[in-house]
Amino acid sequence: MLGAGIVLGALLPGRMSLPWLLAAAALVLMNDLMLTNGYGLFPNLPLGGDWNWQGKILALAASLVVIAQPGFGRRETGLTLVQAAGSLKTALPVVGLYVGLFMVLALIFPNDRPSVETLIFQLTMPGLEEEVWRIQR
Repeated sequence: MLGAGIVLGALLPGRMSLPWLLAAAALVLMNDLMLTNGYGLFPNLPLGGDWNWQGKILALAASLVVIAQPGFGRRETGLTLVQAAGSLKTALPVVGLYVGLFMVLALIFPNDRPSVETLIFQLTMPGLEEEVWRIQR
């Protein structure tokens, strides 16, 4: 992806900042390192369970550390509880479509009941870690 960004930057001179592209690539690498426990180099904590709690917690912590740095900042990255005026009116139909889609998929492709750990993990960690990461970009 970094190569594609450099090629696009060369094709569109003046529209890309190489330092920011490299910073974005470093952030993606950092996130991947945290999610994979340093590609297996970090020791696994005895958290138990079937889900990657440690990787998600490390990635969330690293993202929050980056956001706290000058040049990024909480407001500059969009990490705020204040929502844009009118955003709820736009978001509700999308939420309704997603809920409807997943209800239809659940009826068409029934599955085993999820474990309590699966429910807790899926209701917390993806939203916490991935949304903060998405804000950063």
